[in-house]
Amino acid sequence: MPVSDEAEVPLSSDEENRWEVPDSGLINPFSDFPQPVITEYFCVASDIRSAISLRQSIYLVDIGCLVSELARKLHLHDEDASILARIDREILLIQEADKQNNFCIRFENLQYYRSTFSPSRGESFSEKHRFLESHVEEYLDNNTNAIGAASQFIVDPASLKEHRFFQFFNP
Repeated sequence: MPVSDEAEVPLSSDEENRWEVPDSGLINPFSDFPQPVITEYFCVASDIRSAISLRQSIYLVDIGCLVSELARKLHLHDEDASILARIDREILLIQEADKQNNFCIRFENLQYYRSTFSPSRGESFSEKHRFLESHVEEYLDNNTNAIGAASQFIVDPASLKEHRFFQFFNP
């Protein structure tokens, strides 16, 4: 029977029980339903599809914006990682030169307590920004799950698409 826009007759209690889809092993579970039930099912399914499609479109825009922001932050993270790797190599070479020449430079003191052990060199970054460092440490402590998820994502980006972040963000 073709679907029409005619006013539909209210369903009896027997017909209402037929809203449940029979054995899912059937090729077409709707073939035994009366026209009003099939029409109603279509209207409901169509409305749900339209609503979810609309929501999915909005999510797609949100995801695109987040991916753009993520791409920028990953670029900055990678640039910083490259700079840190060069600095670490240079520090190792400096420390090696210190050992070779028996200078006995107290690198830890220079890094953290420079103004005390070598006042002419001024304060170290750690001395100047103790307050900032303590706030960053607190921020990191309060966001260990985000750090874990980000670390996993950087090593294995597919873990995001494969929904393997539940351990970090389980509600």
